[in-house]
Amino acid sequence: MDSQAQCPLCQRANGCAVNQGGSISECWCSEVSFPSREQIPESQLANNTCICRTCIEKLKQEELLGIKRID
Repeated sequence: MDSQAQCPLCQRANGCAVNQGGSISECWCSEVSFPSREQIPESQLANNTCICRTCIEKLKQEELLGIKRID
C-alpha cells in the first residue's frame, strides 16, 4: 500500500479521496470535525499523511476524556 494511502497512526487505509485522484470536497474528512493538533502524536505531525476516520474518532474521544497520547 502506498504510504500516502496509509494512516500514520494505525497503518490501515486512510480513505483519502485526494490521494485516490479525487477532490477534497469528495473526501470523508471534509465532513468531520478534527481534534486539536495537540492530540496528534508529535512524531506524526511532520508526516503530512492523512489520518483515518477511526483514528480521528479515537483522538476526539481521548481529547474529550482529557487523555494525551505520547506514542
